[in-house]
Amino acid sequence: MGRTEAAVAAAADLAGAELADRRSPDQPSAPSASTLVDNPSLEASAGSAAERLERIPFLGEPAWFKRSWLRGGARVRWTVKSWIGARVPRVAEFHNLSWLRERLFEAPAPIAAGFVSRSSSPAWQFLLTSHVPDATSLDAFLDDRSRADRAAVLEEVARETARLHALGFVHHDLYPRNLLVRERDGREADARRRVVFLDAWAGGPPPQSRDAAYDLACFLLRADTQLTSHERRAFLESYAAHRAAQARPIDERRTIARALALRRRLIDRLERRAHERRGRPVPARDLAT
Repeated sequence: MGRTEAAVAAAADLAGAELADRRSPDQPSAPSASTLVDNPSLEASAGSAAERLERIPFLGEPAWFKRSWLRGGARVRWTVKSWIGARVPRVAEFHNLSWLRERLFEAPAPIAAGFVSRSSSPAWQFLLTSHVPDATSLDAFLDDRSRADRAAVLEEVARETARLHALGFVHHDLYPRNLLVRERDGREADARRRVVFLDAWAGGPPPQSRDAAYDLACFLLRADTQLTSHERRAFLESYAAHRAAQARPIDERRTIARALALRRRLIDRLERRAHERRGRPVPARDLAT
């Protein structure tokens, strides 16, 4: 059995074990390996509710296993969306990670994804990806790094985000918690890119309902405390310069104004939904750039 076939079979076994552990009389039966769609690096199909994320061994390597049930309104919503061709979240994330890696962005390798239906409606979903070693979230990175290290990483985020947007891809969840930063390996000539994109299920390549300014709003949501005014200004100037270098220039003033207006809407939502604050205070509404 080749690595692709072995991974598909192992992913089906993982999904089957999870469903067997959680099954009730009205829950779906486990998928078989034949329900997983083969892709150069492996695929299948997947959907969302209380999500579980676990690091597991997979074919001798560490991997991340993300899964959740689709229940209530979420299940109805994704059933209706599937009628017009939308992919449920974990399948969308699989395809978006593949898209990113094909265009040489840093992202976890997608291994397999899948969903199980009940009564012709998606009920459970999963995604299996490679582990990114020696990395920390940008959220945590910004807490305790030197000014020079922060500047280098923020420049890379600006460059890669500009390249992403120049290609028409909108992330939709570009918060610092959804970016990883790799540690340097100690070699003087370590030229690897350090910024890794995560959780890319909500957006994707064009067409998209949101634009690049929404991603900037997400990234800057907590910039009142995470970034200095100099860092905010340098990030936006660098982003605009790289968009121009990609032959996709922006109206810098207009784009920043729209991003700040969208950021205020995100803050309005946080004020209404305490559970989305993750135990943190609501950001300041005004942000100097």
